[in-house]
Amino acid sequence: MKYFMLVRGKDDTHNPHIILPYGVKGNMGIRNGDYRVAERVSTWEIRESGMTFFPDVMVEPVLLVKDRARKVIQLFAPKIKYKQVILLGNGTGTAELYYLPLLFPLDGKQEGDGRLRIGQCRAVEDSPILSVRTDENLKILAGVELMEAWLRRKVTGIAVRNINIVVE
Repeated sequence: MKYFMLVRGKDDTHNPHIILPYGVKGNMGIRNGDYRVAERVSTWEIRESGMTFFPDVMVEPVLLVKDRARKVIQLFAPKIKYKQVILLGNGTGTAELYYLPLLFPLDGKQEGDGRLRIGQCRAVEDSPILSVRTDENLKILAGVELMEAWLRRKVTGIAVRNINIVVE
């Protein structure tokens, strides 16, 4: 299956700035795919401006999706579980519901030529969305079918980079 890496877009300067509430160790854990620190329903504070835009998909600091994007993921991967995250504005009264997909990371290695080596062959073949832990950070990969479905439904917040995957 062909995959694209979800990245932070150039146009997302108006996305809310999310403040993870778990302390240094917990924040590093959740950024690396350890979702145990997050409750089933969590409240995270955000900093926002008058021009803040809440897209359907955000990839930083972690992958968060609104219900519209989540429903599309469920069409392709109904077994993925989610935790709810309520983003609360700092004094503005803004509240937005997002979902944190519990994608357990595969081990991978980013190579200098842009290729990504992944060891677990079966998981790569079967999943429309993957989380891959490299030396640098966690990378979220979306299959071409999922990307097409999101684009047909005009899901916002999507920016991608082409990636070549080598499965070992």
